[in-house]
Amino acid sequence: MIDVEAPVPHPSLEDALTLARQQRVSVAIANPCFELWLYQHFEQVNGYRTSKHMAKALEELGRCNGYCVGHKDIQYSDFAPLVPKAVEHATALHSCVEANRHTNPWTDIHLLVQRIRAEHGCG
Repeated sequence: MIDVEAPVPHPSLEDALTLARQQRVSVAIANPCFELWLYQHFEQVNGYRTSKHMAKALEELGRCNGYCVGHKDIQYSDFAPLVPKAVEHATALHSCVEANRHTNPWTDIHLLVQRIRAEHGCG
């Protein structure tokens, strides 16, 4: 799982993705950041967001026990029952033909989560 980061993408992002491809390692991308995926468990995200904005929006949502911008602690139990909604929201980001990891917002973490859940019989 790799964050793109916004407003300025991480400088080693392309090198990391190239290396991953060379080593046949699958990578899940979050643009701008992992907090986008977490936020999608509760609400759809449309339109450009910076990493800082997503972290603040998740904190202000007030539905993630222990999470704040300065202390990014989350509890899986806050998210587990909402995974189908997050998958729905992430899939919606893919509905645009031109959407890809360069698009903000974007994530394909849902593909990783679906694969893990299927391999563990969680559907």
